[in-house]
Parts: sequence; structure tokens; C-alpha cells
Amino acid sequence: MVLLIKVLEKNVLVQQKFNKYHYTMSSLKSPFQQSKSLQKINELLSFQQQSIQLHQSLNKSINKLMFIGLDISLNSTGINMIYFDNYSGTTEYMIFDVLKFKRTGNHVRGITKHKYLLPHNVTTDTMTIDNISDDYMYIQNKYSIRVIMIYKKLIDIIDQNLFDVNFDKLILSIEGFITPSIISNAQFTHTTSMMMLQGMIRNYYIQKYKHQIKLNIVSPSSLKKTFTGNGQATKVDMNYTFKTVYDGHQLIDCNSIHQTNDVIDAFALNVNAMMKYYHKDFYNDNFKSKKLSKKKKTVNKKKRKKIKSLSDEKIDFEQFLINVS
Repeated sequence: MVLLIKVLEKNVLVQQKFNKYHYTMSSLKSPFQQSKSLQKINELLSFQQQSIQLHQSLNKSINKLMFIGLDISLNSTGINMIYFDNYSGTTEYMIFDVLKFKRTGNHVRGITKHKYLLPHNVTTDTMTIDNISDDYMYIQNKYSIRVIMIYKKLIDIIDQNLFDVNFDKLILSIEGFITPSIISNAQFTHTTSMMMLQGMIRNYYIQKYKHQIKLNIVSPSSLKKTFTGNGQATKVDMNYTFKTVYDGHQLIDCNSIHQTNDVIDAFALNVNAMMKYYHKDFYNDNFKSKKLSKKKKTVNKKKRKKIKSLSDEKIDFEQFLINVS
């Protein structure tokens, strides 16, 4: 079994930042720049040493954790599940599954493939009002059926792996959406279908594990940055990091990027959740969204103004009552 402690010790951010500063040392011109880089490397190494002692400070009250990463797609959904024992600091098991439409493709070592098909007894024609020619309605009904079939199959796969497994906390990680400013009808239909599917999955697991579940919704750029150190990383970069930093080649066959990119993204989602769960301060110091912070400040400022205006209104109204009496 793969030790999760080992995964955390080889935290990709530490490794990627170390490599970044190491490789750029020769290109730095001034001694001052070099000394700053050496200082940064020492800081990163110091953090890495602290991670080695992670098991000594784990929350013992939460012994068993189930991490589920879902890279959701209408054509190919990647699933990674990690069952971790806090007390012993070991991974009880780790699985890689993928759910594809119609065809599963060639066998890939370490990955269990599933497929879903559209039903025969319910079709778009049977769901559409008779003698009505409406392309928009037809497409929406078509995607509704497809989303329902993905949802049912996906839930079935996950629940089978969760059967007879006792855990104290379930951390479900899903990649969020970034809607482009200019969007076509096809993109809009696809995005709304994905939102529908995500909503159904979230609702199911929140209802089922309402006292145990934590949701981790990650933006695409944040996922790439926490996994590779680069928010604009490509599929090739994700695959390379998975192989070199996390010894991914020992878990699955990484030779075909096309066959493995979905499960690697699902694994990266779990790494993101682990980083937030076990290294909160490090995550907040290095990856907290500055835009979100500014937005919160703006919201808080607006709230203060609103509260002040409401209090002024209250005073005015009380004065009005006094005048009337």
C-alpha cells in the first residue's frame, strides 16, 4: 500500500518550488538575488522536514478518512478514492476508476474502467411533447437523459467501493467551472448539463453523509497550481508530476496520457484536499486567492455601510415617532 505520509512528505509544491529556484540559480545575476533564492530553498526544505513528523500531530479523534476526487465529464469521468488511517499513517487502499460513454477502450494497468449507455425504454422522442418541433427542447431532453444515466452509474461505482467501509469523515473534491465570457450554444448546453450533474452528486452525498462530509470545490487553475506549481499546467505536466513526484508509475500505467488524464486529475483533487486538511497554514500562505480576499474586504465594507445606513434609518424612524407623539 502507498503511504499517504510519503505523499505528503513529497509535497509537489515543495518539490516544484525547490526545482524552480534550483534551476534558476545559474540565471540570477546579482549575489543578492542568489542569497534570496538560497534562503527560499532553506525555508522549503525546513517545511519538508516538518512534514516528516506529520503523523505525530494528526487529529486522533478523526481516525479514518475517505478522500474522493471526481473529475466529472459527460464523456469520461475520472474517480480516485483514498482510504486513509490517521492513527497508523497509512493508506488502507487507493483505487482509480474511469466512467466512459459507450466504449471503455484498451485495458490500462491499475485503472478499472466502466461504461454507461443511454436507455432503450426512455428516449428523447418519448420525453418530447408529441408533434412539437423544438430543437432546443429536444437537445435539453437529450442531455437530461444522459446526465441521469451518468449520475446513476457514478453513484453505483462509488457506493460499491464505500460498501462496508467505516470512516469518520468523507472529503469530496470536485473541480468547479469557469464559464468563458463568450460562449456558444453547444458550450452553454454542456456547461448547464455539467452543473446539473454536479448538483445531483453533491445533493446525494450531502444528504447521505450530512454529518461526515466536507466539500472541496477547486477551480481548474488552483488545482493545477497546487499539484504542479503552475496554474497553467498542461495534461503532460500533470502526468509528469504524477509519475515523478508521486511515483504514479507504481500505481497505474502512465504511458498513455489520453487514457490516464482523467484519473490523474481526480488524484490531484485529493492531493489538493489533503494539503488543505493537513497543511492549512501552508495552503493559506501560498495559495489563498488574493482576489477572493479583496472581494471579502469589499463585501465587508458594503455590509458595514449597509448596517450604518440601517441604524441611521432606525434613529430617524424613532425620531419620527417622537415627533408624532
